[in-house]
Amino acid sequence: MTRYLLLCFALMLGAVLLVAERPAAALQAYDDCPANATQLAQSNQPVRCRCDAAATRRGTVWGDDIYTSDSSICRAALHAGVIDANGGLVTLDPEQGRQGYAGSRRNGVETLRFGAWLRSFRVLRGGDWP
Repeated sequence: MTRYLLLCFALMLGAVLLVAERPAAALQAYDDCPANATQLAQSNQPVRCRCDAAATRRGTVWGDDIYTSDSSICRAALHAGVIDANGGLVTLDPEQGRQGYAGSRRNGVETLRFGAWLRSFRVLRGGDWP
């Protein structure tokens, strides 16, 4: 009977640990987005920043949903549909580099394809982050 109770307790404890929330990732915040993600610290933490309307019109973007770190953050956000041409709040989710990046045309922004690059990012809506 004791072994049975210990087994039940262990299973219940394991279930509680499985559903326990993971701590939220630290979020770095900037008033204005830098021109590209290479200007941010080599961190894997999400970054929140604001794009103004002018920033959505300048810079080059390489990739499609996952962008090279030297891509224009605000143009990538416009391409991804996270903001419109008026700008807005975005969250960057840094990722490892890829072996290649596809190009596409979406939301009035044409992105270019590129080969291997060391760092990447995704763009999420301002209030969203992993």
